[in-house]
Amino acid sequence: MNPISHKLSWPRREEKEGSHSSQSPLSAVALKNMRNRLIAQMLHSAAHTRKPLEAIIRQHAIREGIPPYDKEIELSLLDRFLGSLGEKPLRHLEVSLRQLVNYGQVLIHQDFFEHIDGLFQKLGSEAGQEEQIKVFMEYYKEFLAGRKEAQVSVNDEFKERLDKITDDCYPTIFVFNHDNIKNGMDECLLNLFTLELYQSYLDKGKGDSCPKPRILLNDMILDTMTDLQRGVLEQGGVLALSTSPDSSREKAMKNGRAMSTLMRENSNIFVFPESSFALLPEIEFKNRMQPGTAKLISTMLTKPRNLDQGVRLIPVGFAFSDANQQRKAHIELGESVYFQNTVDTTPDNIHETIVEKLYSTKDKAAWMLQKT
Repeated sequence: MNPISHKLSWPRREEKEGSHSSQSPLSAVALKNMRNRLIAQMLHSAAHTRKPLEAIIRQHAIREGIPPYDKEIELSLLDRFLGSLGEKPLRHLEVSLRQLVNYGQVLIHQDFFEHIDGLFQKLGSEAGQEEQIKVFMEYYKEFLAGRKEAQVSVNDEFKERLDKITDDCYPTIFVFNHDNIKNGMDECLLNLFTLELYQSYLDKGKGDSCPKPRILLNDMILDTMTDLQRGVLEQGGVLALSTSPDSSREKAMKNGRAMSTLMRENSNIFVFPESSFALLPEIEFKNRMQPGTAKLISTMLTKPRNLDQGVRLIPVGFAFSDANQQRKAHIELGESVYFQNTVDTTPDNIHETIVEKLYSTKDKAAWMLQKT
């Protein structure tokens, strides 16, 4: 059996007459040059956005004694400078830069965001879940169509396991590794995986009965978006959680509201457990993994829910290579893990299981990528 027997299709943008793209009074060349300048500015701002965030996470890691950070560690001059500014000013700087980047994205793609928002508005409150899923899938396809193409491989087990997932419609928590946070490939692979999953539900006529998609994002990402951006994502199932290292009443209230929503719903939950710690690859994987997913599962187990098999978690491994200018990626769909409400099912034990399963799945994804 060929270990790499399938390729996932990467949606490409097609210009169609009467499409949602708006006509500009500028010439095509002038419009392209303007967009290129804006994109360059956005990329420049995005690169600087990471530095304050890295400094915040680094300082927290040192403060909490997370390996390999201790008092003897050698920090770069830039790290020391940013760290000396304090967390609050760095947060303000990060927010400002994110807002600038998001404003630029909407400026370039406003016609598309308005198109998707308009489709959601037309659905109305009486629309079924299937129609909502179709609209958000169109958003995902356009997102991928605007990115540099990659060859994405999966193995036979991927197709078999995906088929079983969409057959039983059992709510699932999908956890993903975040190794490519800086080049944005993880987000692309998440979108592609979600498209494959929900297209399978639709093909089986289960669009209205399948679990609703719920993508958990750092609240900083949504809070710094424009109203138009945020509205489109929230209508598509994105839910904000605070991942700030510091505890606060506001954080507890926000996460409490999100948890309440998840408890009421029959949903598939998509989450990157490493969160912002993925920016620091020098920290060992198990120490980058945050305990929030384990706490979510523990809470679900203590609430009265129709989950006769327990809470199902499935690790999904991403591997990516851009060698020789040919971008390749692999998605590895791991085995299902079921957590039951027993004495031994503590948040710590759940967390250890998640770390172990996700690490082995992402490691296999990297190995499979080498075989392509």
